[in-house]
Amino acid sequence: MKRLITSLFLIIALLLSFSGCRNDGGDETSSSETETQTTDSETYTDPSLLHVLDFFPFSGDVHRKYRGLGNEFAEYDSFVDYSGENIMQMRVVNPGTTSVQVYRIDSGRLIQAYSAGETYFKWDFTGESNMEEVVMQEPLEKGNSWTLSDGSVRTITNTRASITVPYGTFDAVEITTERTDSTTRDYYVVGIGLVKSEFISDSDPENPISSELELIEWETPYSQTVRVYYPDFNNDRIVYVDKTAALHTNEEIAGILEESLKNIPAGSGLQAVIPADASLLSVRYDVSLQTVTVDFSSEFVSSMNAGAGLEGMILSSVADTFGYYFQTHQVSVTLEGGAYSSGHFYYEPGEFLETNWDAAMEYTP
Repeated sequence: MKRLITSLFLIIALLLSFSGCRNDGGDETSSSETETQTTDSETYTDPSLLHVLDFFPFSGDVHRKYRGLGNEFAEYDSFVDYSGENIMQMRVVNPGTTSVQVYRIDSGRLIQAYSAGETYFKWDFTGESNMEEVVMQEPLEKGNSWTLSDGSVRTITNTRASITVPYGTFDAVEITTERTDSTTRDYYVVGIGLVKSEFISDSDPENPISSELELIEWETPYSQTVRVYYPDFNNDRIVYVDKTAALHTNEEIAGILEESLKNIPAGSGLQAVIPADASLLSVRYDVSLQTVTVDFSSEFVSSMNAGAGLEGMILSSVADTFGYYFQTHQVSVTLEGGAYSSGHFYYEPGEFLETNWDAAMEYTP
């Protein structure tokens, strides 16, 4: 039940976070006038002269924290996984789940192209698409309106709405989404992005659910715990070590896992999984099949110097490490793109290793 509630609110929160909103009051400056007004972010020019990217910046290594009101899942943190010239992947973490959202800029429109919940690993989903929802579009003028695929209507309802959140007081572009049984209101500020989202149910209009910006941290990577598995050959077991990884925007997890698998805890007596002169050539996650393929250089075998028992434990550590991180039991290993072949084991590409997370024990010095 908690996961269902979490998923339902996540849909609301992320539409709130990056979708449209409304304000029933407030005036706006005519698009024929050009005036500036100082806000907490920067000089605010008439929005009709600006672009959606000004209100939804694709900056890397930015952490935004939102407080929640009206629902335990309304609070969340957002991070930027990947950012390019016209595309960005965001990670949203609330008390119940973690999701990824992909946005792109196309012909003056901000489009949400992909959404996936329960995604606790970092992977580049910017090439994926499972939706096509216009979040904001030019011209940024009051009355500009468009219809979503479900029939909901999204409208720019104010271009100079005064909004106060814990982070400050701003003039914001306000966008409204009218659905059959609810209204959402989102507020965007130049150079900052989303500062507030509000969800109002027609059945309970006196108790809105809102998320409000309270903190921005620049040059801040996303930190997560990764679990790395090692053979404890002397005790005939697999053990794991939890490590904190700081993942910068556009940084892949492969390099962090490779370094961890090459270096055992000091004085542990554990076995390194990847030999020092071997390389992790690539890690490929198949989104549709939810499988992982780990490709090593040939030195992974030639420099291993292990009998069948230890080699089996090394391969189990590879499977457990990558399988646990990517939330799958389907892990295959290849050598320079071909079959994995040693004197003891042979695996064709696409043939899966066995994972057994429950059998491993946490390593304690």
